[in-house]
Amino acid sequence: MPYVDVPLRGNLHLHYISNPRMDGGDLVSQPMDFTRHTIVFFHAGTSSSSSFRAQMEDPRLNAHYNLLFMDARFHGGTEGANRDSHKLEDSAECLIAALDTLGVPSYTIFAEGIQGCPCAVHCYLMRPQNVRGLILASPGWMTEDPEVKNSLRQMLGLICANKDGKGDGTGTIDTEVLRLVVEYFIGHAPRLDERREAAQVAVQQRYGTGHNSHDISHIILSGADRTPPSPAQLASITCPILILSGTDDKVVSPLAAAEEWKRALKGAKGGATIASITGAPHLMSLSDFVS
Repeated sequence: MPYVDVPLRGNLHLHYISNPRMDGGDLVSQPMDFTRHTIVFFHAGTSSSSSFRAQMEDPRLNAHYNLLFMDARFHGGTEGANRDSHKLEDSAECLIAALDTLGVPSYTIFAEGIQGCPCAVHCYLMRPQNVRGLILASPGWMTEDPEVKNSLRQMLGLICANKDGKGDGTGTIDTEVLRLVVEYFIGHAPRLDERREAAQVAVQQRYGTGHNSHDISHIILSGADRTPPSPAQLASITCPILILSGTDDKVVSPLAAAEEWKRALKGAKGGATIASITGAPHLMSLSDFVS
């Protein structure tokens, strides 16, 4: 898979896949085609571009659009030097720098979760001339409730129980902790058992055995401590905005959270539209609903 070197904030080596096609059972990246409108996919926290497998394989998208799937800093195959602090705005800055380096002229952003969606909004604010539309799937509340923040910090402590010389020192995430983390993001629906099992394997591989607390700490804390753009910044948005909300998402990004975003964006040109997806969980890209 290709990488783009971004000499920003620690020589970022960002992994991406463009216009993927099947080759011997594997999805491989193809050259970008800027004669078509580009859709850029930004994944949720602790996930990666691979969470958009359904979209990568969707013939409707492949037939009409230039598709670009990107791994944010601390995620997937992206590599970069350690940082002492990190905010979601920093992730947006890195993603914009990668898009600039790749020469993507204009694009619609499909973003997911409490990491991806705020990043997409910040990307617009950094490059309003390039962003033609925003699709915000399960954006979560604009800020996190103090009680939830505390719960996320407790979750981080459990994830890191064997890291940084603590516990058995292997970095391994306990199986029960993994289950709770994945259920937080994907939900409890029995039909998603296979997706949850795959997610547990992926999280353990990327953030568990052999890893210290660095990447996972920045992911969880930047999400927990997120702050929204100012009302004036939100009012400056002129592109169309679609908010997707799953009816099975009762905790992380319920319909009320989508409505909070809609109210905050009422000053933007055209405001925002909400589409409620019946039966969809929090991470819709890992379900059977958004493709």
